[in-house]
Amino acid sequence: MEKKDDIWFGYNLSIFSLKFWKFFKYAWKHAAFIRNQVLADTGKCKSRIFYWLDMFYCFLRYGATTQNYGNFQFYKKNACYRNSYLTFRRYIKLIQRKMDWDVHLLFKQKNEFNRYYQDFIHRKWMVLNASTTQEQINSFLNDCDGKAIVKPLDEMQGHGIYKIVKGNTEKIGKLISMLQNGSRYLLEEIVENVYALKAINPTSLNTVRVNTLLDKHGNINFLNFVLRVGGPNAEVDNFSSGGVIYPINKKTGIIDGLGMNKKGESFAFHPGTNMAMLGLRIPHFDKLKAFVERMARLNPKAKLVGWDIAITETGFELIEGNFAADETIMQFDGIGKYYFILSKW
Repeated sequence: MEKKDDIWFGYNLSIFSLKFWKFFKYAWKHAAFIRNQVLADTGKCKSRIFYWLDMFYCFLRYGATTQNYGNFQFYKKNACYRNSYLTFRRYIKLIQRKMDWDVHLLFKQKNEFNRYYQDFIHRKWMVLNASTTQEQINSFLNDCDGKAIVKPLDEMQGHGIYKIVKGNTEKIGKLISMLQNGSRYLLEEIVENVYALKAINPTSLNTVRVNTLLDKHGNINFLNFVLRVGGPNAEVDNFSSGGVIYPINKKTGIIDGLGMNKKGESFAFHPGTNMAMLGLRIPHFDKLKAFVERMARLNPKAKLVGWDIAITETGFELIEGNFAADETIMQFDGIGKYYFILSKW
């Protein structure tokens, strides 16, 4: 049986997750994408094999995955800038040394997380397990205008989330069957965005990711702010599930750069609605920062967290917290944060 310290979010920490042969395969495919992107941006580029070998060098020297190489634009950066980034391997090693296992479990178990941060969560929710009946589900739906969100308790990155509505006997029956087979879910009231954010992609709840670091002096450091928006017709805004992230200026609350999806594609207009994103102002930004700071101080052991916040017509709603956040989204502003985090944590 593997020890606690050997596992982090499903990764085996004793072995770096990408084997060399897999890395070469992914890198060769990704090198073609990088080459074409550089060619489109500048009109000139180096050979595919150059980017392929450079990815391998960055993998060995900095612990950068192919996704790190593209998302952090290592192909444009010199050694000094590359070395400033918290790459995937550095991230894993840092969390292995610094993580608090109890905090990790609190953030991973959605029901326990909702209880702990109940002062910041206003929506109705209930845990579904093998003893849950169809009548209980229907009663919950009646209290939530006939519709709700189903979230697996043990999944992450938006996987397995879907909507159910009262009267859809097929979906409800399938859910009951999954519960009886041992699966556990969270049933939650649907949260609606303020209009300015809902208009970007009406099918998903679009949230602001705020990455914070509670440092050794007790100060809250806002690492960056990102608007997460679902892809066309998507029900979730998760970056790993096809969503697009847009950088938010930490001082002004205005989107000040192009969006990006997990493939590394850039967007000035949101796909699906074609809404212009540059210059969009996040509503009530100063109040949002105060809201997040209160949450970030609640648990002194939760040092590095990515908070997902919905802005609604009535205020703010904590959707979830991501302990140790995500190294890609955390550095989406183009500023490497490896040595800053090391010095503050």
